Amino acid sequence: MAVGSVSPGGGAAKAGIRPGDVIVKVNGTSTPTAGALSQILATLKPGDKARVELTQPDGTRSTVTVVLSELPAGG
Repeated sequence: MAVGSVSPGGGAAKAGIRPGDVIVKVNGTSTPTAGALSQILATLKPGDKARVELTQPDGTRSTVTVVLSELPAGG
């Protein structure tokens, strides 16, 4: 699942996730679609930590830990 945007100061930004990165797995579960990613994130709550496996646009793979934050109101 390709990252389209990252909220400044949010958990993803703090973990180093950038637009253009591709989220391959969250907590060991593959995320081939936006729906799959949403299903995994729906099981987590603000303050939870998630291990996110990424592929950067240059092909580099990495794993980061994201501390989930509240969604903005109306988001």
